[in-house]
Amino acid sequence: MQLADRIKHIGHRFVDRIDPQVISDAVEYADFSECRLAIEMLCDQLFEYDVPITSEEFQQLQQLATETGSDAERIEALRPLVRTSAS
Repeated sequence: MQLADRIKHIGHRFVDRIDPQVISDAVEYADFSECRLAIEMLCDQLFEYDVPITSEEFQQLQQLATETGSDAERIEALRPLVRTSAS
């Protein structure tokens, strides 16, 4: 799966937890090869609104951040949001 497609996939996992417009905007950035911006936007929203995430989602975001050269501190800031279940 291509990088942009993987970003879309992870973004859609948050559809019921963050503003759908944010997801739409992030996906649009990924479509235009702005993958770093897309990941950072998703992470910023998760952090800002204290959205619980699973350890799997956290690991996927870490991997995507590494691949896109995203700010590692933004990703690490999400660690306290990791829950055993995102529901």
